[in-house]
Amino acid sequence: MAHKPFNPKDDDERLPSRRPARLASRVREELTRMIPGSLKDPRFIGVRFITITEILLTPDLKHANIQFALMDEEHRAKEIEAALNQASGFLRKELMHSLDTKVTPHLIFKYDKGISNLSQIETLLRQI
Repeated sequence: MAHKPFNPKDDDERLPSRRPARLASRVREELTRMIPGSLKDPRFIGVRFITITEILLTPDLKHANIQFALMDEEHRAKEIEAALNQASGFLRKELMHSLDTKVTPHLIFKYDKGISNLSQIETLLRQI
């Protein structure tokens, strides 16, 4: 079977890689297992649920923007976001060991207001 001849148009028509999506899924699984159980920061005391809502990886897999939500702790969102970003180096090191990949992304945590906004809307709709 002969090789396909080089056509520069073929490069433009390539489908986007599924690799970032697969890595994001694995990162989500590992972070869900690690947070907040393996973190010893006192700011996590009393936090029952931290839900990772979305992970966006850059195409080069070097940076991950991680959206998280809190249940019944929205008033502590900035404090928890700061604690997670401070612990990102530790979490990245743990991911290096558990994922066993060449590249482990730098982790950037952002609070996702979507779930808290949704619960406020539901409360208002029930009042009507």
